[in-house]
Amino acid sequence: MEQYIIKGGNPLVGDVTISGAKNAALGILAASIMTDDDVLIDNLPDVRDINVMLEAIQEIGARVDRIDRHTVKINGSGIKEVSVDDEYRFQADATLEAVPSTSILKVSARWERMYRLNAAQ
Repeated sequence: MEQYIIKGGNPLVGDVTISGAKNAALGILAASIMTDDDVLIDNLPDVRDINVMLEAIQEIGARVDRIDRHTVKINGSGIKEVSVDDEYRFQADATLEAVPSTSILKVSARWERMYRLNAAQ
């Protein structure tokens, strides 16, 4: 078994900023559109999967305001459409779980209700 032996007698001092977890953030983004209120999310990782998810959410009608690199404000009150182009599905691996097939219906009960209403019309 390998091991590191550190000598020096000086304590480690400093700050470390822990960034948000991408997979947890994807679920949080999906949940944020289940309300018509503004939702402020900070500590988002600035990675492709998150950005693709934000684009997909915006495409279906949510208002997405990027406050800074790691903070976003989302309001789902404008969501009227429930389908997402395949283009977003193939842009990011983890987003495939949150944006299944050609729709995002499985992400939230809100979309399922909207789908039932649209299908009935």
